[in-house]
Amino acid sequence: MNVESTSNASSPPAEPLPVSLREITADTVRTITDLDVAPEQAHFVASNAISLAEALFAPEAWYRAIYHGETPVGFVMLYDETLRSQPPVGRFGNLGN
Repeated sequence: MNVESTSNASSPPAEPLPVSLREITADTVRTITDLDVAPEQAHFVASNAISLAEALFAPEAWYRAIYHGETPVGFVMLYDETLRSQPPVGRFGNLGN
């Protein structure tokens, strides 16, 4: 198989940009909430704005913006169940007299 390179052999390869997780601030919140997934993936996740709103009422939520270099490219949120302030409430019925 013959594969031709399109890169210039005289130039060194570009340094990969670092990926980092950063706190969302008042200065960055609009940019992060404006990020979208591909249309065919939208039904798998909530919007970043909805997720951030939910996090305001869930102390166990941990969330960050994902950056590639200095460019915001995504959002991640998870829940630390050890921080839950109340135990989860299950369902139970009438236990009788």
